[in-house]
Amino acid sequence: MSSALYETDGTLVTNIIQSVISGYDTIKVVNRLLGGSFHIQTIGQSARIVNVNTATIYEEGKNIIDEYEATATPVKVVLDNKYYIGIIKEAPQWTRIRPGIYQTDLVLLVSEEGNA
Repeated sequence: MSSALYETDGTLVTNIIQSVISGYDTIKVVNRLLGGSFHIQTIGQSARIVNVNTATIYEEGKNIIDEYEATATPVKVVLDNKYYIGIIKEAPQWTRIRPGIYQTDLVLLVSEEGNA
């Protein structure tokens, strides 16, 4: 598979992926103690995430991504011989580059990753 955003069955959504950066999403509670030091508490286990900077050429691709976010449908991102499967964490904020071309950043909550 070439670098792109796919449905989990391999159907292409967009082949324009600019970057994929992996990380963790952690819930932390930070408290300052009376002596001035800090106490940091981590709640639960950190979620594996990837930040995907992508663009889609067709309005149809934009609508597909919006639908997948709304229905928590898993998607697959492939870049540099690595793949990530996950659900889109929050509604994409779209920027209209020119007629028919939209750009957004996606955050995926990763359920599976590996080498493509």
